[in-house]
Amino acid sequence: KGLITSRNLSIKTVQKGTYSHQTIEKLILGTRSSYNKLESIKGDPSPSYTDQYLEVDLDTLDNIIAELNIDYSKIRHINISNNGAEYHTLLGMEEIFRKCHNLNLTVISGRPFQLGQINDRRDYDVVIDHLTNLGFTCKYINMKNSIWWGFVNKLLIKRTWIYNKPVFGIIMAYRGDRKLKFYQSFS
Repeated sequence: KGLITSRNLSIKTVQKGTYSHQTIEKLILGTRSSYNKLESIKGDPSPSYTDQYLEVDLDTLDNIIAELNIDYSKIRHINISNNGAEYHTLLGMEEIFRKCHNLNLTVISGRPFQLGQINDRRDYDVVIDHLTNLGFTCKYINMKNSIWWGFVNKLLIKRTWIYNKPVFGIIMAYRGDRKLKFYQSFS
């Protein structure tokens, strides 16, 4: 709280999900929150889903930023992790990409099975092509090849349920005066 106050920052909670357009969709609830997914997103055979769902409002990040009257010059880093809808979120960021010339992005990508496919291509290939066309330099890292993966999951939080299973990766992207940081977050 002290950092937020000292830097004159504000935090606002928005009860919406991000997507390529405004809509209402079912969010299928998994046995773990990391398994939750939109009904329209292709699934993955490993997570356990429940029979429960929520109706959620989805909107573009462009619309959300405009509604909140956020100054585009203050947007320096965007982290996108929304269980398979990351590419759709990027498609709803046209105004952000037009107005934010110096920007870092962290995008979860490369999930196994159908969840990591867009039109029969690996999602990270589609996302990297899209971002490269917008002037970003991109780097993809599969989490199993990251030193942070083993350290965080095996030593700190002991996520035994994910051991020896296919995992996702991250795309770290930048343009303008924003360069990749070795510690760039994915969570």
